[in-house]
Amino acid sequence: MRRRLGAPDARGSPRRKGLSAVEIDGTYVVDTRGALRRLGDEFPGLSAARLRVMLVAEWEASTGGVPLVIPADVEEAVRERLQAGSLVDVPRSRRR
Repeated sequence: MRRRLGAPDARGSPRRKGLSAVEIDGTYVVDTRGALRRLGDEFPGLSAARLRVMLVAEWEASTGGVPLVIPADVEEAVRERLQAGSLVDVPRSRRR
């Protein structure tokens, strides 16, 4: 189950001050580096490593570990592998 990052305002983005979010498939997303920077500014007593662990844990809880977006290069790399006939790491039940 996905959770939204705050209630949208009239412009369609979350109401958090300084938060620049983009809506993708009904979910508001922000860049990881920006999130870590904002959290670090707001909670200076926590290490960047601890904040990163917490951010990843919340992301996994929100998405079930399935990425909402991927770099375009990832799609292209999969396409190249498929064109080359590679089915490596694809479970037999999913091969068609």
